[in-house]
Amino acid sequence: MYWGDDCPNCFGSETRGCHDAQVFLAESLTDDDNLGGIADDYPDDRWPTFCNHCGVAVPPMPAKILCDCGCGELRYPKEAPQRQVNRRVLYEAQDGSRAVRTELQPGDMYWATWFNCKESGHCIHGWTNCDGKHLIVIVPRNHPWDTNGRASNCGSPDDTLHRCWVVHGNPELGEPVTVDKSGLTCGAGGGSILAGSYHGVLSGGVLRGDDTPAVTPAPSVAPVVLPEPSADRPSDLPARDPACQAQSRHYSNCNCVDRSPF
Repeated sequence: MYWGDDCPNCFGSETRGCHDAQVFLAESLTDDDNLGGIADDYPDDRWPTFCNHCGVAVPPMPAKILCDCGCGELRYPKEAPQRQVNRRVLYEAQDGSRAVRTELQPGDMYWATWFNCKESGHCIHGWTNCDGKHLIVIVPRNHPWDTNGRASNCGSPDDTLHRCWVVHGNPELGEPVTVDKSGLTCGAGGGSILAGSYHGVLSGGVLRGDDTPAVTPAPSVAPVVLPEPSADRPSDLPARDPACQAQSRHYSNCNCVDRSPF
């Protein structure tokens, strides 16, 4: 749930904005948009009582009033804390730990396959030879870097075949990843990434920044192997993406859903 505009640490960003309070409900290996139900399914005592980022108490919920749109429904006033059930995809590392994308750490990487570039025949970055797999690397200060993207200072903006960053090494085989300009590329930069206030390079599986410590890779691991079915892990699990060699943790999309009133 969220409310107001005076949180001094909005969503952990150390900037002013709305308050945010959430409580974890459950994980599920079934990808279902109806998991967790709707906000009205939960009584008042099931909702969080403090902002997760500054500790201020959640204001009491006012009584519902007749909606002013003429629909005839009773709804909370617009200034009331907004309740919702939030569903997020979880990623699973080789050690069994799970995290949503916002919890990944610098050096972690994963495949983004949901752009449907190959199926649609059109990449979001304008490439005409995209296989649909975008290797995303989390750089310090938690910026996601799409190594298959187009640089803002691309030297050949009308070309659809080159890559502004050329990726070497297959993370699915546990090979350390290097990103540089050795290959079909443009004249932009030298293979480094500037994301927010972070500037650095990914070479030999290590992120090196101008003003941050190097992030070293974890040992190479084999692809995820599903365990035998059990009561809480049925046999009809959705197929997982191949394991990804991350710099600090190895993540693959496991199609879990985090359900939290939010």
